[in-house]
Amino acid sequence: MKKVKKLLALVMAMTMVLGMAISVSAAPSTEKGTATVMGVTEEGAQVTAYQMVTYDDTGVYSVVPALEGKYTVGEDDAAVITSIASDTALLGQLNAKNLTDTDGDGNWTAELTAGTYLVLVTGTGEAIYNPMLLSLEVTYEAGGVGDGEVDADGDYVVNDVVIYAKSTESVPVDKKITGVSGTAIGVDNLGKIDDVSGGDTVYFTITTKIPSYSDLYDNENLTFKLTDTADERLTLDNENGKLVEAIQNCLEDDAANVTVNGQVITVEFKREYILANGGETITITYPAVVEGKDEDALLTKETFEAVENSVVLEYSNTPTETTKSDPSVTKHYTFDFLVYKTDATTHEQLVGAEFSLTNTVTNETITSTYDKYYQQHRYIFGDVDAGTYILKETKAPAGYSLSNEEYTVKVTPFYGTGKNLMNYTVEIRDSANRQVGLTTYQLIGGGVAIQNASDLKPNIPNTELASLPSTGGIGTTIFTIGGCAIMIAAAALYFVNRRKSEEN
Repeated sequence: MKKVKKLLALVMAMTMVLGMAISVSAAPSTEKGTATVMGVTEEGAQVTAYQMVTYDDTGVYSVVPALEGKYTVGEDDAAVITSIASDTALLGQLNAKNLTDTDGDGNWTAELTAGTYLVLVTGTGEAIYNPMLLSLEVTYEAGGVGDGEVDADGDYVVNDVVIYAKSTESVPVDKKITGVSGTAIGVDNLGKIDDVSGGDTVYFTITTKIPSYSDLYDNENLTFKLTDTADERLTLDNENGKLVEAIQNCLEDDAANVTVNGQVITVEFKREYILANGGETITITYPAVVEGKDEDALLTKETFEAVENSVVLEYSNTPTETTKSDPSVTKHYTFDFLVYKTDATTHEQLVGAEFSLTNTVTNETITSTYDKYYQQHRYIFGDVDAGTYILKETKAPAGYSLSNEEYTVKVTPFYGTGKNLMNYTVEIRDSANRQVGLTTYQLIGGGVAIQNASDLKPNIPNTELASLPSTGGIGTTIFTIGGCAIMIAAAALYFVNRRKSEEN
């Protein structure tokens, strides 16, 4: 019985101790202050505060349970903060509070209890905000804190706090059509659109700038990657890795991994290089060949489809998230046009001719192909550049003389919004500078509409050769006929003179 009494006494003592412990371990304070994060102005932004440390009415600051062993009160070590900010599962265990921008002035506020918070800014697109720590402390109006106890008469308030968010400016990425010198070229002088001939080698230059990342981004999620996608009509020559080598030569040693897979070039920068080179401008130049269209695609809707090349930048805008830039796009166009071969007298359309077309600047020459899908008397020149050319006949139709005429051909495109080809004209003049052809090519209803100006259809005339004998040379017939005519004339003259003599 005595043992039972002793056991009951022990249980009662433990109960009292536990009761005292519970009364000492107070719940987190519910008093609040106003937290303000200033300077976040991007549309679609969200500012979130994750509580890391709480404050209770006994005057004790405590790390929240999810962070025990991972964080200590007052710690501001970048590596520790980075580890927390980049762990989405861990963030999901923390008490989170979204701040609001009530006035739309970029100042975000929320009522928060005392303690320390990790503040992350997301949804800002290209702008990058480093993670921030925000602490709301308390001030006692009377009494004070001593030995972990608060005077019952000592009311306290949670102080308001204001912090300023700092962001890296939007990360630029741009692609231009350039020459070997790296100078922007093209019809717009901005390097965004250019006329080319099939087979031309084009140089592209990509420029971007690495953001200045804090140590909070030093984790496996840190990304800065360029993805360049070329049109199927652009040939990327990576035989024996020479294209990869050309791109690597534009970069510092061991700065990035470069791969070429079909029509896609990827340049992924390494974490150590990104962190060490904030603010560094990156410039990459590489070549590609613009291929001509298939023969059955000449003078079809493909004539008006640009040969595009685009680059997209993916980069970290928070320690755990990435964003992608809008594509930076270049466009190339090649042009097709036709001429007709006709009889100079009857205007009958003729087949069997051949023409050459020589660029007056590059001296490159191409030959015509007849339109086997519609009418063979239509002769097509495909994938030519805008500019001026000399057109010559190199083979005449059977039974016709070869023309010695040299024609001047001028191809002029017209572009609309979005750098899209609206239409183009082809003007033809003879050696006397007379306009003999003026044609407008335009995409209408999925096909190419060919509109000739009045009486200016591009007809190239030929003169028919004189009729020839069926065999041999001219023979003796003409001499026989001529001799007979002379004999008849002589006989007639003889009889006339004789009659005059008899009359006398």
